[in-house]
Amino acid sequence: MKKKHFKSFLYFLFGFLSIIAFIVAIIINWECLFNLTSFYWLYFIFFTILLLSGIYLVIEGIHFIKAAQKGEYIDCFLYNKIITTFLLIMLIGALLFYFTYLNNKKDNIGPYLSWSDEDTSSTMTITWVTNYAEPNPIFKWGETSTDLDHRAKVEGTEYHHFVKLKDLDPDSTYYYQIPGFRNIITQFKTGPKIGSREPFSFLFYGDTRESNPSESELHHEENIELMAKERNARFVLQAGDIANEYEKNWKEQWIYNFHVIEPISKHIPYMSIAGNHDWHKITDIEKRYIFIDYYELPQNDPNKDESSYWFSYGNVFILAIGYDEEDYAAPENYDSKFVNWVSEKLQYAKNSGLFDWIFVMNHKPAFSIKIENNKMDENNTQIRYWHPIFMENGVDFVLNGHNHHYERVTMGNTLADIGSHNITYLVSGGGGGGSRLHDCEMATFDSNTNPLGDLKYYGQTNCYNISYHFVKFSVNGNTLTLTATTDIGNIIETHTFSK
Repeated sequence: MKKKHFKSFLYFLFGFLSIIAFIVAIIINWECLFNLTSFYWLYFIFFTILLLSGIYLVIEGIHFIKAAQKGEYIDCFLYNKIITTFLLIMLIGALLFYFTYLNNKKDNIGPYLSWSDEDTSSTMTITWVTNYAEPNPIFKWGETSTDLDHRAKVEGTEYHHFVKLKDLDPDSTYYYQIPGFRNIITQFKTGPKIGSREPFSFLFYGDTRESNPSESELHHEENIELMAKERNARFVLQAGDIANEYEKNWKEQWIYNFHVIEPISKHIPYMSIAGNHDWHKITDIEKRYIFIDYYELPQNDPNKDESSYWFSYGNVFILAIGYDEEDYAAPENYDSKFVNWVSEKLQYAKNSGLFDWIFVMNHKPAFSIKIENNKMDENNTQIRYWHPIFMENGVDFVLNGHNHHYERVTMGNTLADIGSHNITYLVSGGGGGGSRLHDCEMATFDSNTNPLGDLKYYGQTNCYNISYHFVKFSVNGNTLTLTATTDIGNIIETHTFSK
């Protein structure tokens, strides 16, 4: 092959392969390519350069081939070799950009907010993780975006960093800038004074694990995209099963989770508990909650380990009971110190006069209509022994995940309790997990027909929906409105509660 024919063929082949690579990459990444709320927008830059370079090189290759067939000599196409050189540099640069930035930086996560103190009106914790050592980062914050004149102590390790801001003003907006790979200015707002009846909303969902993020159907991302539009939301509750720790790629799942939630979690606190998939077996003896390594949460339970905690926001009190991998069931399976702690904190919330609404969040539901093998799943009935403790201490809502559907159940001790003194059990396990949605049906729960020791309970399913979704609670004094929305924006139900 003559030199000029070989040169023409290489131009054409290089350009043709670039276009094929663009088409394949688009097909593989189609659902996340234009998600500008996450790091996927970097793909768009890479793909655009790939396509433009490929088209140009194909055109130039064809032009060279035609000229070579006529025996003509062309020194350049479009009269200037600078264009060719420039596009080749752009193409090579795009490839290097992809393999260096995306691959090296994708393990960086954050920033994400939480409360590590129960006082939500004057504190905020900001966390971020880098995949490279950052021994002395400088954290800046302030009351305006143009005057970050405060500095804060960065705690943690050289890879896991967090800052605990204290003595902030209630109901105030602050701006912050974390150092390093995300050197951007972000904002958050502190909560109102505890007991305040200022209107606000918060979001709730669970079971967001994606067993294979690279092949996921991205329901979690769709939920987050809608949740990010709830501008008045002040925090998020997540009921566990964040990642599937039984899989070998559990770390990839955690990183994926934090990339997905970042549009929300960098502005408002993201308060989670561990589900049955959120523990990791390091050895046959040692087990630990991986989520504790990532989150900075209140250490105000008897074990001081962040697996269970409480906090309050305005006129809402929330107690979170984390999943115990060994045996998460009846109160008697916990030590008496922990059970007394649950009762004392709920009793405090009930009698303080500060709170109109009391919430408990745990992972597995005590009452649920999940159907497994053509019959109701009764695997979690031991958890029902918490029910009288919750009833006695004035709990209004018990929030659960685990079962992959939406469900609202009204529960009391007797039939007379329904409509007067009762608890709303809410299952929201459709956050976008990689596992399948669960079948369910309407049901009545009656200890007379389905006894569990001497436990008394009676209740019924009010609403259910088999879909990926999230829930919004809008609180306005002694009125609360619950709205459940699917990941494609359809309203499942809206229900208002009053006291």
